[in-house]
Amino acid sequence: MKQEQIPIYERMIQFYKEKPISFHVPGHKNGRLYDGLDSAFAQIAQLDATELTGLDDLHAPEGVIREAQGLLTDLYQSRKSYFLVNGTTIGNLAMILACCKEGDMVLVQRQCHQSVLNGLRLAKLKPVFIASTIREDGETELMVETVQKAFQQYPAIRACIFTYPDYYGQTFELKTMIEIAKQNQALVLIDEAHGAHFCLGDPFPSSSLQLGADIVVHSAHKTLPAFTMGSYLHINSDYVPVKKVERYLKILQSSSPSYLIMASLDLARHYLAHYSKEDLIYTKQHSQEFMGKLRQFPGVQVIQSEDPLKMMVRHRTLSGYELQNKFEQAGVYPELADPLQILLIFPLLKKGLSYPFDRALQQLQSLSWTDGQAQKQPMQNIIWQESIAITTLALSYEEMEDREDEWVVMDESVGRVGSQMITPYPPGIPLILPGEKITRYHIEQIKRLMKLGARFQGGMDSLRNGKLAVFK
Repeated sequence: MKQEQIPIYERMIQFYKEKPISFHVPGHKNGRLYDGLDSAFAQIAQLDATELTGLDDLHAPEGVIREAQGLLTDLYQSRKSYFLVNGTTIGNLAMILACCKEGDMVLVQRQCHQSVLNGLRLAKLKPVFIASTIREDGETELMVETVQKAFQQYPAIRACIFTYPDYYGQTFELKTMIEIAKQNQALVLIDEAHGAHFCLGDPFPSSSLQLGADIVVHSAHKTLPAFTMGSYLHINSDYVPVKKVERYLKILQSSSPSYLIMASLDLARHYLAHYSKEDLIYTKQHSQEFMGKLRQFPGVQVIQSEDPLKMMVRHRTLSGYELQNKFEQAGVYPELADPLQILLIFPLLKKGLSYPFDRALQQLQSLSWTDGQAQKQPMQNIIWQESIAITTLALSYEEMEDREDEWVVMDESVGRVGSQMITPYPPGIPLILPGEKITRYHIEQIKRLMKLGARFQGGMDSLRNGKLAVFK
């Protein structure tokens, strides 16, 4: 197909230039009701259209949206690809609900996004969780041996759900894991939120689409020039029930999809389709220069991820949260912080595009980088460690449905079954799952994270008061 076209974007611009008079939704009437506000916002609103003649319908595409999704399918070489306007969350939910039946046993990577866990609950599945191993350098890695052992212990597993890459751009031996799953007649579902650009090839890791996954979800807005909540879903094998996927996308996605998000997804696909080797060299040159200069800051350690767009920054005496605060004081905003480090995501630049790397360095240099008052402690001791590689829930989702819960003092919750998801955010990886037996290790981790300034989703006020929710 001709990847030069940008069907949705081009049709929206044409519609805008026709100066239409709105007697339809949305209520801002092509931005006219924003008179007196910042002109940039009012201008954006002029492109905030709805399902008018010529603009097609996401839930029954026959025109420009169908054409744009066809171009997306062609670029990623999938069986069929779709635009998502409610984020990868919706893609994860749809693929789980479509590919799994109630009561199915599924293998799930323990360090997954909360949307995957919500999907398991909605589908009423029986999850078998596998945890990563901690390497000597403090990084985590999902091991092939763990996957093999899980299938040996639970031969009834019918699907595997992996998060690839992780939030830090690190990968694992996914190809071998997919082969193991296929040998056991299990589908492979991949949350590849941070890998939409992997189709570019070397030096980026291989995409799970190329490695043989059955269905994959991408957060286009993570690394491509798409608006927030813009994602892609790709069906990649004949084993995926296409009609069920489409049915769940209609159920779960908004019936009033954002044309701004769809147009940005169209533009992101076009941007990726025309990304050249020269562009890649340009991007690497600027990111490596930035990393080299940042390494010269006192106490700073820079770690390059397997994904060249990701970089972790650590400091000799600062926790990740303290380092995040320091960066933000300089007006430089990381993607996330954990107890050990912060994560920076570089732009996927095209040759000639400028980016304020030098200004970021100048603003960071204006701060004091002496040891200061920070606690000197071995950060490697305060990262997520799972002592048991393969676990299941203490209560099924059916058993949890109508059971009452209560708040108890943290130390008294050990041995009880948690009723709420406790999730340090970002990145959104749950520390305690509903239905999971709470251990002393869980409590120690929560206390350490809170002491370091971590934010949680799931009863933050109660956590501050030293309490956790458990089932009665």
